[in-house]
Formats: sequence, structure tokens, C-alpha cells
Amino acid sequence: MAGLAYVYRLIGQQSRALSYFERAAELARSIDNANCLTYAINGSGVICFERGDLAEAERLYAESQRLSRLIGYQPGESLASRSLGHVHRARGDYASAARCYARAESLSLSVGDRLSATHARCWLGDAQVRLGRPAAGRRLLAECLHVYRECANEWGEAATLLNIGNAQLAAGRPRVAHLRATAAAAIWRRLNAFYWLAQALDQVAAAADLLGNSADATRARTEARLARTQLT
Repeated sequence: MAGLAYVYRLIGQQSRALSYFERAAELARSIDNANCLTYAINGSGVICFERGDLAEAERLYAESQRLSRLIGYQPGESLASRSLGHVHRARGDYASAARCYARAESLSLSVGDRLSATHARCWLGDAQVRLGRPAAGRRLLAECLHVYRECANEWGEAATLLNIGNAQLAAGRPRVAHLRATAAAAIWRRLNAFYWLAQALDQVAAAADLLGNSADATRARTEARLARTQLT
């Protein structure tokens, strides 16, 4: 149930994903499977987050984190910490986001989970850029891109390209930012990941504006609006 929920969430079928996450949580409670319960609760939080309900997402993530700590389940705590980082990032509190991402990275490394550590490091790199430490941020993002390509993890590659694009925009390099965001959008378009496709297209539009390409910016914003309507 939890696995199906995750797949439905990735392809934008959020209502179906939420129902499966909630059913997975019920089943996990019925057999005292606390590890699965933390995952299912966090998954429901992701749906709330992508729908823009940050308060409910934060509540669910915090519950997942609390339960993970209670049972000593470090992978669950790492996931919840990274998710809480996204809430702080969405609110513009990059210092708190960075602390959550660093905690998530540390927890994943402690159990030898290189890929999950990279998931956290990718967003930590973005937070560093936004906190005025662009060199450190770009270094982390370059490391993440290498790992994701080595692991053939397209989702992570797209997230890193998006964050590299943000870094390039901050550095006044809209042409490079446009290329990175366009590449991220291509991956998420192929995966039908509508929420994140919209994020990449927003960045494409911002870069196109700076390049004086109003037609490209308009196309990107139109597609971004369409992508957001696909979240069901």
C-alpha cells in the first residue's frame, strides 16, 4: 500500500496516493509495524506539502519524526528531517532548513545509506546558496549530480539541476540557469512529476525573463499552470 502510494504520488495522482498512504498507516498500526507507519505518515505529509498545506504537512512530518525517534528508526527520522527542511525552505527560513537537511544527511550516513544522504545534501546545497554561501552550495550540488548520475537516479538528477539553476540565477548567470532548469523540466515531464515540473518551469521562465526572451517565458509559465492542474 505504501509503495503504491509513493508511485501514485510520483505521477501526480495525489488523491489516490493519499488514500493509499492512509490505508497503509491503518494497516501498520493494526500490526504494530512502526517503521512502515512512520513512512506512511510522512507520505501523507508529502501530499499535503505539494498541495500547499504547509501547516498540515509540518504536523505530519513532526509526528513521523517523533515516532521514528521513539523507536530508534534512523531512516525514518532522516526522511522526516529532510521533509521538515522542505517546509522551512518553502517558508523562506533557510537557516532552519539547512539544519534539518544536515541532520538528515548525518542520520543517513550513520546507517550507510549513501543515496538518502545525497537526497539531503542536494537540498542542503540549495540552502547554502540561499544563505549567502554560494561556493559551498555549488560544491555540494556538483557532488550530488555526480552521485545521482552514477546511480542512474533521474529524480535526484532533476532536483540537483533545479538547485544548480537557482545557484546560477543567484550568481547572475541566467543562460546557464535556463539550460539547467530546462534539463530538469525534461526529466520531470517524462516522469509526469507535475509538481516538480512546475517548479522547473517557473525557473525557466525567470531565466528567460532575464535573457529578454518573453515568448519563452510565457510558454514556460503556461505549461507550469497546466502542470499544476494535473495534480489530482
